[in-house]
Amino acid sequence: MVSERKRRIYCSIVLAMVGWLTLTAEHPKTTKEYPQTDPRVGEALSKISAALERQEKSAASSPDKNTCKGIPQDHQSDLCAQWTAANAARDAANWSEYSNYIAGLSLFVSLGGFIALILTLKQTDRAIELSEDTSKRQLRAYVRLDLVGVGVVKSEKVIEIPVNIVNYGSTPAVDGAFAGVAVVRPPNWNWDDEVLAETFIGDRPQITAHKDQPFRVTMASDVVLPSQIHSNIMSGMAVVYARGTFHYKDVFGQAHQTSIQVEFHGTDDGPNGQGGRMRIASRGNEAT
Repeated sequence: MVSERKRRIYCSIVLAMVGWLTLTAEHPKTTKEYPQTDPRVGEALSKISAALERQEKSAASSPDKNTCKGIPQDHQSDLCAQWTAANAARDAANWSEYSNYIAGLSLFVSLGGFIALILTLKQTDRAIELSEDTSKRQLRAYVRLDLVGVGVVKSEKVIEIPVNIVNYGSTPAVDGAFAGVAVVRPPNWNWDDEVLAETFIGDRPQITAHKDQPFRVTMASDVVLPSQIHSNIMSGMAVVYARGTFHYKDVFGQAHQTSIQVEFHGTDDGPNGQGGRMRIASRGNEAT
């Protein structure tokens, strides 16, 4: 750039000198003098020189703001460099602010992803628990107690009412124990009016109820049935109430129980004037 400027200056000087010499040089005198050079040539050369100088000044006054090209090596070039550095610092600060926004957004997105992951893990754990619970419900033992016939309700005899333990689940009911009770109470007696203590049969636990293999047990009274009370039962003045409960565990170790409640109502139309019917009480079977 500097050499080009010098070249233009030199050209301007040479052209000016040529023009000046042309205008001022004395020609040899002869008998006939030549006419003087046209003044318009000098004016044209002056215009050319002035145009070149304006071009140089314009180039010097319009430097590249980003690289400081075209600035003379003086205080203007130092000022341009400072402005360029300031602009670069400003751009860096702007980008730094944008970077902070982007970093904050990335952190927010990452936090959201982390929370979503935690929720997904919780949902997965819940799904696994539900799946395990469903599997246990499908595979565990389910037991009911079925009434078998009328049983024994005779004078001077212990009341005995047989029931079957029936496992209709998929796996055995283990560590089972059966407890039962039979009492005589007035008609319309309510099971909630009195807490009856059930008596376990034998040592417990002792019963394993396999699928579709009924196991016979008996609900019984603690004492023999006196003849007068037996007569009251046959005449409808008293009713036999019995309850039995089977306690067991499934193969997963969870404890359960199933109970049955029945009533015996006597009649006088049976053999020897003794008969009756056994029915499931209104509370029926209760199971957990």
